[in-house]
Amino acid sequence: MADNRGRRVGLTRDSILTAAVELADSEGLAAVSMRRLAAHLDVEAMTLYHYVPSKAALHDGMVEHVITLVDVPFDALPWSEALHAYAMSLLSALGAHPGVISLLATRPALTPRTKVILEAALESLQNGGVPPTTGLAMVQTLTALAVGHARTDHEFPAAADTEALISVDHGAHPLLAEAITSRQQPEDFFGSLVDTVIAGFAARLEHER
Repeated sequence: MADNRGRRVGLTRDSILTAAVELADSEGLAAVSMRRLAAHLDVEAMTLYHYVPSKAALHDGMVEHVITLVDVPFDALPWSEALHAYAMSLLSALGAHPGVISLLATRPALTPRTKVILEAALESLQNGGVPPTTGLAMVQTLTALAVGHARTDHEFPAAADTEALISVDHGAHPLLAEAITSRQQPEDFFGSLVDTVIAGFAARLEHER
């Protein structure tokens, strides 16, 4: 009966992962249990195990789902521009799905699908003169940067941050006040930070040649 119910609602691994991410976004990651997800999908809990064999596999799949939203034409761009686009696209995907941020921060999630995506990115970077070891370090560094920035944005909303900064005494702390006044918007700041990291890798590559 469970399998029939699954077929009747068109259950697939992708639809399960989509529902899990939606549930995490709306109710928090702690709400994503196999039983709760099954109820959300109106199927028996055991049905899910035909598609995701464990909760760990479900979590890896949720990370995979967000990674697949990052659409960067690595082959069509210089490697530095492709990496910049990757970091910005990942930040956008995490902003749309904050329930998965903590998973991306703690799980490598090397599923068959994410391995294919990563292999293609490393191949493109290598074609641009970036060795695989350096290419992987670049992707991992920018991933960590995007995850950290997304987590900060989610846990510390900009409005609260702005209110705290406005309270700085300009007379007592003139340099801090000047820096706050002229600072970039969060999106621009992240983009500049990404460019700085990429420039550092470019300088390292040039030095090693």
